[in-house]
Amino acid sequence: DPSTSLACNGEDLVLRCPQGSKIGGIERSFYGSTAEGKCTGYELTSNCTADEGLLSQLLEQRCQGQSSCTVSEAAVLEAVVDSCLATSTYLEAAYTCVEGRCCMQARQCGRASPSKALKSTFCL
Repeated sequence: DPSTSLACNGEDLVLRCPQGSKIGGIERSFYGSTAEGKCTGYELTSNCTADEGLLSQLLEQRCQGQSSCTVSEAAVLEAVVDSCLATSTYLEAAYTCVEGRCCMQARQCGRASPSKALKSTFCL
């Protein structure tokens, strides 16, 4: 099962794997405002979302192969168009942790199999 991380209204998103494992890939991601009750203390006044494909790609580029990773809302806004002006937002990611080493190309790792989350990434 993937791990899930949530950041509310401008907080940094922190992805963290257990000792000895690394972030293997992003299963799904979300930036925007849709679900009442996701973030306590914030009123979500409208529905809006960022492109999940672009967001997942950004998170994979920044986090894959690391044991932990922190991504700011500002970094997300640089990569995706903010359709959520003047409303509270949240950033959420479901990710896998894998033991061993992850490489962007098979030849960097020697013999490896593609990870389940991202076909261009190889994890030993």
